[in-house]
Amino acid sequence: MRRALDGTDGPVFVGFSGGLDSTVLLHVAAVVVPTARLAALHVDHGLHPDSAHWRARCEQVAAGFGVRFVARTVAVAARGSIEAAARAARYRVFGEQLDHRDARLLLAHHRDDQAETILLRLLQGRGVYGMPATRTLGAGLLVRPLLDLPRSLLAEYAVAERLEWLEDPANADLALDRNYVRHVLLPGLEARFPAVRAGLLHAATERHADEALLRAGSGGALAATELPLAVLRAAPPDERPTRLRLWLGAQGRALPSRRALVAFVRQLEAGHDRHPRLDLPQGRVERYRERLWLVDPPPALVPSYSIAAPGRLALPHGVLTIVPVPDGFECRGALCVRFRTGGERILTGGVHRALKDLLQAAGVPPWLRASRPLVFDGQGLAAVPGIAVRDADPARPGARFAAHWQPTR
Repeated sequence: MRRALDGTDGPVFVGFSGGLDSTVLLHVAAVVVPTARLAALHVDHGLHPDSAHWRARCEQVAAGFGVRFVARTVAVAARGSIEAAARAARYRVFGEQLDHRDARLLLAHHRDDQAETILLRLLQGRGVYGMPATRTLGAGLLVRPLLDLPRSLLAEYAVAERLEWLEDPANADLALDRNYVRHVLLPGLEARFPAVRAGLLHAATERHADEALLRAGSGGALAATELPLAVLRAAPPDERPTRLRLWLGAQGRALPSRRALVAFVRQLEAGHDRHPRLDLPQGRVERYRERLWLVDPPPALVPSYSIAAPGRLALPHGVLTIVPVPDGFECRGALCVRFRTGGERILTGGVHRALKDLLQAAGVPPWLRASRPLVFDGQGLAAVPGIAVRDADPARPGARFAAHWQPTR
């Protein structure tokens, strides 16, 4: 675990459900990580009547270890896969906590979890691959320090240290895919093929090595948040879905099936009048100007926000700042931030220009235009941050301002 935390002195969160695995991880982390940096992060999905009791019990255990306790409650959509919805809600919380590059999240997945994941993904048609030991999440890094250890070793440790843990009855529900793999499918396979777990892990390791060569041949493009189509087209046709999956995995996205990846890659050859898209468990992928873009669900915004000049406004999807500059727009009344409704125009460069044309010329993707913040004052649209400012009246000397937009998603 010390090796996993080398090179950072930022906050360390342990994903803590109260089960055996995460209890062992938190106990070890409390020894290795200075308590001032460590926190147990508990996510209450609200899916069981006893979840409030489990939360209180987790807080008690964390206090016994001398560890700060952080709890968040999430709402899980009742439609579709409960497993997928709960995971998506949980990882949103994780990403929010990792709000700078030195932050780390430790999760207690172990070798048995890895074998289950590989088999489950194979059965779902998503390929032979497992969970990465590390990956980016939010602004920080997710780390799985126990991934090479069998669960039996964690159980021995828990008994030796006299740890107490919770048993979630949902872990025995065979209606859930992972539980079916864990309790029925893998034991049945092991009865006939004793080395099945080792075989799954070996196959994923070999696939990982092959994919490392693909990543190396992509010149780092697979780590970027936008993917040039040229990177896909540079690969043989049968490798392109794999490159697409590697890119999505590098962005921390839950992955669609191999069939969906293949179909989307084929659609990308359609003309520019077509709009191919790949739906993901969270968000989607769109093609725009010869690049692939990750499109998140739209942020929840109110119609108008007040802001001072100079000033700073934190929005759900980024930060807007108003700063003084020698040559910018002048404030003609109180400032506010609003969003596009249609028909907006701004006098810039001596010409009244349509906001629609400015956004298109600046290369702002269509799905981001409705949430792009716009600065208004008493006389209308004063600034389109990063794109245009209203012409100042040279006959009215006074303070001038610029608007800067820094999106976080």
